[in-house]
Order: sequence, then C-alpha cells, then structure tokens
Amino acid sequence: MFLESSGDDGDMKNIENIFSQIDAVDHRTVKNPLKHKIRISGELFCSTSIFILLEHVKYIMQNNLRNFELKIVINTKYIADEATLIVFEILLYYLIKNSICDITYTFIIDKTLLGYENFRASNLFQYNTRKINNNNFVKTFEKETQICRNHFRKLCVNNEENKVGIFLSILLSDITTFLSAYNIEKEYAEDLSEVITEIVGNSLEHSDGDCLLDIKIVVDNVHKYKNINVTTITISDILIGSNIKQYIGDTNRSSYSPRNEIVLTAYDNHRSQFSKNYDINTFSTISAFQKYVTTRKNSIGSGGTGLTTLIKQLKNKAREDYCYVLSGDDVIYFKEPFLDLTEEGLIGFNNDNDYLSKIPSPEIVGKNLNRFNGTIYNLSFILDERNEENE
Repeated sequence: MFLESSGDDGDMKNIENIFSQIDAVDHRTVKNPLKHKIRISGELFCSTSIFILLEHVKYIMQNNLRNFELKIVINTKYIADEATLIVFEILLYYLIKNSICDITYTFIIDKTLLGYENFRASNLFQYNTRKINNNNFVKTFEKETQICRNHFRKLCVNNEENKVGIFLSILLSDITTFLSAYNIEKEYAEDLSEVITEIVGNSLEHSDGDCLLDIKIVVDNVHKYKNINVTTITISDILIGSNIKQYIGDTNRSSYSPRNEIVLTAYDNHRSQFSKNYDINTFSTISAFQKYVTTRKNSIGSGGTGLTTLIKQLKNKAREDYCYVLSGDDVIYFKEPFLDLTEEGLIGFNNDNDYLSKIPSPEIVGKNLNRFNGTIYNLSFILDERNEENE
C-alpha cells in the first residue's frame, strides 16, 4: 500500500512537548472509569476542539489511567484545515504509545464538502468508526516516508546530516515528482517544491524538533479544480521568533551579522505599541521573515527569493487559497497585498509595507486563541484546471 524509504523509522522528536502549557482536564460526558467518551460538536472541528482533546489526554497521562476505552465523536459540519487533522493524529499516536487503551473515533461531517475529501485521503480515514489497531496505527505513523495515491508524507528527522545538502535536495526532487503525477504546471510544481523544502529546511535548522510534512491533492473532475494542501508541523520550545528575541536581549551582539541591527531599530519603534495582541514574541516572529536577518552567529546573512515572495507567486496562480503560519500563539496569515519584499529585503505585513517604523496589520498578524508548542505551516491552494487546459 505504501512506498517506504530505506531510512530508519521512529518516534517524532519532542512529541511530549505538545502538552506543554496544557491543563489536565477531564472532559468525559459520563464519569465512568473504564469508558471515556468525548463529544466535539458545533460548526467546526478546529484548534479549540484539538485543545479539548489535548487537555483530556493530559488528564489521562497525569493520572496514569490504564485499560479503558476512549470514544471520540466529532459531530461538526467542517474540518478547519489539514493541520487540525494531523495534530489529532499526533495526539492519538502519543496516547497509544504511552498508555494501554482501546480507541474509537467517529467523524460525522458533511460529505459534500472539500474537507471530507481531504479526510478521506488521510491516515485517519481507515479507522473512522472502527477500533484502532494500535500496532498498525503506530507503524504507519512512524514510517519515515509514505506515498499513497494522492498523499505524500515524510517525517523529516532533525539531525545534522538532514539540515544541509543532499537530504533537502532529494526532498525537493521527491516532492516535484509527486506533484508532476497530477499534471500540475511544471513551474508551479517547482515553485511549490521550493517553498516546502525551504520551510522544512528552516524548521530543522532553527528548532530541535523533527518536521512532519504532509501533502494531499484532491482532484475534482466535475468542477475542474485541484486542491493542494501542504502542512508542516514541528513540536519544539524553539519558535520562529525565539532566536530573534534572544538576540534583542543579548548584551553582546558582536558575533551577529551587522544586518541584524535593523531589528533593533524596528524594535525601538514598535515596543511603545506593544499590547496583549502584539508583543515582543509577535515582533520577533515577523522579524524572522526579513530577508537578510539571521540569528546564526558569525553569519553574513543570506539572500534568496524570500519565502513570502514565493508564496505570493503560488497564490497568484490559484483560484482560492488559505495560507498561514502559527508559532506558539503568534499567527501570520499570508494574504495580498502584504507579501512583497522591499528593495532592502524587508516586509512590514502592513498597508505601507513598513517594517522599521509601523506595526503589522491586525488582520494579518496577531494572537491565536490557543498556544501550540511548536510551529505549523498550513498552505492550501485551489488550482483551476480550466486555465491549464486553455494554455
């Protein structure tokens, strides 16, 4: 069923940190020690739903519960995005690995919506309404590479060898090959592969966690479109802006690139406008997207096209898109017209594209209701096949 790589399979690094700063809460509808039933209802299965489940799993682990049944019923119309499904899969994996229990989950969602087709393409679909086979679930999750029809998934292990060179080159080639099987324009496939590889490379270089990459493609031949969903998840205490924040507070900056001084200039201008929705952590997150800023000591900074510029190129060719990055509780939505770099390689995420003196737009940069202990990129593009046919 799967094409597997020859690499070693194993646990996702730092997975236990997903419960950092999560309260332990018993969310059972009926207090039966041998049966735990959790019901998620409403319009949307989203991060709020996930945090309810995280709280309950932490309650299970904190109380060292064993030999029980867990039934999760998700009765919502929509699934928010792919990241929601993958984090759900991660917490199930963690519970299976660290407890003794039987788990059943049931998704009751609108089958006419796109989110259902993405659910069908996921590893979760095979156990919907069925008791999980724990051994098989764990083996599938721990496969380093999975390619199954319209689903590409890779657990990118965070080690020194994978941070540079051949690993990222092979990953880029593998992604491009996978995308080409779906008749995606060559230039688009190459640009998307470059974006994904850059995100994975940054995740491995600037965190201490593995990066779980998931790509799904749903083709609708009736309405003539393709939906491409790309999600990366890294669980780590080191967030996108963590090293920038450390640089700001460092009393000895002599070993950093002189280009980083623009961060200090911007910080002096921004900090008087800090609030509960925009603080030093949020500032540090947007500062990490400035083209020449680097937190590596003794580095002269790097060039490149710029991640936001590449994402803009992908968005411009899509009928619709939904793209964001969440790091901790800081979120940036990748929307027009907030993706251009200035000639100096700066991006302000505001109407004036002014990083140095103006804070970002609150509709683009802000705080999420729930804090995720790590970083999630979620990129979703709907491509109109009719454009391809007419080329």
